[in-house]
Amino acid sequence: MDLLLPLATNALGLFQLRVEDLCDEVLKRGAHFDDEDESTGMSLIHYASKAGVRIMGDDHTAAKVVRQLISKGASVNQRSSVTDMTPLHYAAYFGCTEVPSEFCGSFVHSGVACVCYPTIDTTLPLTRFVD
Repeated sequence: MDLLLPLATNALGLFQLRVEDLCDEVLKRGAHFDDEDESTGMSLIHYASKAGVRIMGDDHTAAKVVRQLISKGASVNQRSSVTDMTPLHYAAYFGCTEVPSEFCGSFVHSGVACVCYPTIDTTLPLTRFVD
């Protein structure tokens, strides 16, 4: 959806710093939480999942937003149409430490397909989380 495109192209990392406000604003403007950004294939939960990235983000706030999106019914299984990664993959790939635990309860009830594809450097995204 076009409402998400400015979030993907923000080079200053504003989304990571203001993830809660920006997710609220996108939803207020009529986007559905599972709508995909056309350029990245990511939904709001993908963006929120990586918003806790070290140095630029706030892991605690990112986890809170992920929890809120899950409670509203956001898909934890949705894969980016560009990278084929789930929100959990993004959280692990970007080194977010609080966000992955928000998915644990969802996995029990959702039948998550835990298929991991190698990244460009041949590591698995979830491997990065446990290193």
